[in-house]
Amino acid sequence: MRSISITTIAMLIVILLIDGTAHSRIENYHQQLLVSTI
Repeated sequence: MRSISITTIAMLIVILLIDGTAHSRIENYHQQLLVSTI
């Protein structure tokens, strides 16, 4: 049970890290689009 919880926590951390990098990339892309439209 303990090993399963450790693996699930590790997967959640990895998913959060991937989501964080993807979110920052999307924000940068939106800023570039706004600049190009103006």
